[in-house]
Amino acid sequence: MNWYYTGKQLKALREIKGLTQQEVSDILGLKSTANISDWENDREDVPDKHRKKLLEIYGIP
Repeated sequence: MNWYYTGKQLKALREIKGLTQQEVSDILGLKSTANISDWENDREDVPDKHRKKLLEIYGIP
């Protein structure tokens, strides 16, 4: 899977869907919102194991 999303884009996609970081964390089964924050602020890359599900959550084919 090609991955071309910046943190700023991920945040915008989440906000367009009306989701909070907590809601996305819960859906992904994460223990806190720290990962989401790190991804959205380009401090860490989204791990491969979460990329497909994240795109599904945001409605990206």
